Amino acid sequence: MTKKDKPEQGKQYLLIGGSDKPSIANGNSWKESEVKEIPIHEQFGMTVDEWNASQSAWDVLHDMHGLGGF
Repeated sequence: MTKKDKPEQGKQYLLIGGSDKPSIANGNSWKESEVKEIPIHEQFGMTVDEWNASQSAWDVLHDMHGLGGF
């Protein structure tokens, strides 16, 4: 079967992926294999407000302890 879709300039595609991810190597189309950008807060299962609060808390701890660790 010939795939009619083609990669588009400026887009990213997953060429090789695990069995649970659509990729060209797994036989998926270019459209199916397109990598979508996911906002960082969604990657961690947070709202924007929760993400911002976690970053503020990190900044406070970093200011207190510097790069020496916690």
